[in-house]
Formats: sequence, C-alpha cells, structure tokens
Amino acid sequence: PGVAERLAYLELWRAGLDDDMRPSAATVAQVVADTDGFSYAYLKELLVATTVRWAERQVPGAMDQMMPAELAELRAQMSSVGLASE
Repeated sequence: PGVAERLAYLELWRAGLDDDMRPSAATVAQVVADTDGFSYAYLKELLVATTVRWAERQVPGAMDQMMPAELAELRAQMSSVGLASE
C-alpha cells in the first residue's frame, strides 16, 4: 500500500483504541513514513505486536515509544530473511 493507504489503515486502527492506548498523530505519521514497502500483513503484524506489548504494561501514552521499537524489531526480522529494502 502507498502512503495514503497506510495512513488510512493506521488511522482506522488508532480510532478503535481507548484513549490510554492511542498513539499520537505524530507517531502514526512517522510509522507511515517508516513503513514504505510494508504489505498490509506486515502492517497488521506491527499493530498486533504493539497492542500486545501495550496490554502487558498498560502505561498510558506508551504507544508512542512502543510502536517505533516494534517497527525496528519487525524491520530487523524482515532484513534477516531478505524481505526489507534498505
């Protein structure tokens, strides 16, 4: 998906979250910029992994730190199997 589709996908997910879980618009924008080349499946993996990590700790506002961390981890996994473009 392109930029607009990734943004719409992430915004739809974001809108369904409770306020304590919801990442900032700036974090979503950064994730959109950093996920060029991701499929919807990889975007979903990012969202599921981040949501699970947040649920383990349930710290309001923590999504803004967790999403970039999960993205870096997923990108590293993709690189290790030759799926990520550098």
